[in-house]
Amino acid sequence: MRSPSTFEAPKAPPKRPATSAAAAEDEEAFEYNSLAVVSPASEQTFWNIAGRLNVSVAIAPALAQGHTLRATIDGRSVNVGAATSFVLTEVYRGEHNVSVSVIDSNGREMIRSAAVRFFVQQTNVGN
Repeated sequence: MRSPSTFEAPKAPPKRPATSAAAAEDEEAFEYNSLAVVSPASEQTFWNIAGRLNVSVAIAPALAQGHTLRATIDGRSVNVGAATSFVLTEVYRGEHNVSVSVIDSNGREMIRSAAVRFFVQQTNVGN
């Protein structure tokens, strides 16, 4: 007796949404014209900030969907999300440098601002 023959259709490869390829191409083609740290100002001195520094950034064009900002202060990187104003912590007495980068959804740096040097001073209360 012969066994019945069966046919099994090949499995289709997983579908990628059509928009993902287009979005990747759009992301690669997208370009920022400028990115700058507006606050703190270059060479600005702050007094008694309790370790908290307010940072403001100017970007053109506006931050694209899926892109985020990453601040770098004295070599330490901090992801700050999509807000163009944010607070960095643990910024104590001394000279510091801060810059900001735009990071795309693949983790690539798209643009980086110039570093801004600023100073933090602390009032000393003597007895």
